[in-house]
Amino acid sequence: MKPSPHFLWCRINLLELFKERGVIPLLFLCLLPGWGLSQNLVLNPGFEEEDPNRPIFYWDRGAKYWTVSTPGRSYQYYSDSAIDPGYRPPHLHGAFQYPRTGRAFVNVLMLGFNCGNRNHECRSEVTGELKDTLQKDMLYHVRMHVNLKVISNSSNAISDVGLQFYKEHIFLRDTYLIDLNSLPHIANPPDNYLDDTAGWMTVSGLHRAEGWEKVFIISNFAKAGMTNHLPILLVPQIYYHFDDISVQTLQLGPDTSICHGDQIVLRHYFNFDDAVILWSDGSTGDSLVVDSPGTYWCNVTIDGHTFTDSIVVDGSGYFSFQLPQDTVLCHGSNLNITLPDGPDYMWQDGQTEPDYVISQSGRYSVTATQGSCKASGEVFVRFEAEPQNILPDSILLCTGQSVTLNVGHADGSLLWDNGSTGKERQVSTGGTYSVTITNACGLPMKP
Repeated sequence: MKPSPHFLWCRINLLELFKERGVIPLLFLCLLPGWGLSQNLVLNPGFEEEDPNRPIFYWDRGAKYWTVSTPGRSYQYYSDSAIDPGYRPPHLHGAFQYPRTGRAFVNVLMLGFNCGNRNHECRSEVTGELKDTLQKDMLYHVRMHVNLKVISNSSNAISDVGLQFYKEHIFLRDTYLIDLNSLPHIANPPDNYLDDTAGWMTVSGLHRAEGWEKVFIISNFAKAGMTNHLPILLVPQIYYHFDDISVQTLQLGPDTSICHGDQIVLRHYFNFDDAVILWSDGSTGDSLVVDSPGTYWCNVTIDGHTFTDSIVVDGSGYFSFQLPQDTVLCHGSNLNITLPDGPDYMWQDGQTEPDYVISQSGRYSVTATQGSCKASGEVFVRFEAEPQNILPDSILLCTGQSVTLNVGHADGSLLWDNGSTGKERQVSTGGTYSVTITNACGLPMKP
């Protein structure tokens, strides 16, 4: 796993819900792999964005980030906003085709004869850009979708469709002929004639990056007179439609660490319906949620090629602890708390030991730190005394008088001898009256 600068620190503060009930509020830190590590690196891959500086019509280069490197040549831009209705899919001049996805695609001359005043063949190209330079020694999957354009109810297929990477934009000196004297980095097999005029075909391959690739050209890279085409040439010019160009790799992100309570979401970003996914836990979804240390991997199989990447989630700072629930104790007793060894602790009174003794009522808190992980918690403890005598030994009443026995200051639940449970009782006749007070520390009775 090569380290990558694309990562994102995140900080999650959990709400202190129901603190009075003893729920321990924790502060978690997490490091998540950066979004976009394995997303498509091609700018405007489906030709959806138009160049705002140019109107959209026949010879204009209307797709944003897409240009040509051959002087005097161009690609045809088909979009639902084209001025000429013949360039609004699906009804095109001499052809009928929907975009593979979205609202636009391009058309490129792959092979022509007697172009201009020349007697030899010609072809054009389309040049695209990448969001970032490819990383050296990284293996990339490249895919483009192509469709053979029908001309005058006739067509003829070739197999020489390819993609070549470059460090920067180049300018080809020959107006009509692309002859780069090198094989393309991604090449359609020579015996695979791209002859589907209705559906979209796939040209794909793998590229081991040299670390300078930033732009690319899609074209017919065969030398003059060497293009592989079907034996019978039915038309003097062969055009192909292109849509949904992708260059991407599998990167789960740099090795990272995790704290107790964190969740790290790993994603593969291969947005292909035909991709076969397998994660280290046996799942096959687009992502894997990780909540503990370990080594995790993902396999992505696409177009017969399998990409594998792994990530180590370090647990050197991983720990957990739990304080008791809020509680009530009797005077004279203690609450002894023992936390796990390892983290550095800081109690509210400055103590730093994992063992802590509570003997007085109050709210106690502790913060624990280990490596990059941090957590905190608190507990409220209340000490109660045993129930005390709360009624006088005797009361003298005169005839016609009454007295209210009030035990509102009692600490506990009440039960009078007549079954009532209120804090007051009205008495107007002589006799013996008693109330039972119950709390955690005792159950006395006083007449």
